[in-house]
Amino acid sequence: MLSLLSVSSVVEKNRITSRSSSLVQKGLAVVAISSNSVDTHPQDGPELMAEDAKLFKYPFPYLYDEVCFYNEFLMIVFN
Repeated sequence: MLSLLSVSSVVEKNRITSRSSSLVQKGLAVVAISSNSVDTHPQDGPELMAEDAKLFKYPFPYLYDEVCFYNEFLMIVFN
């Protein structure tokens, strides 16, 4: 599992794009989910996510979890 939650540098985003492209070419499904609150992380809102996805040519769907369900799920699974 790759996490975009802590990814902020151009180098890291390019690395994730490259690795994801390799996985997609092998027939694997890749998806990214941002479940950060736009109240605390305005840079992770849908509009800026779309710009990021276009800029870095993400080869996967980049989804926005408006109710932060995914964060809650991870806290339950990994605690």
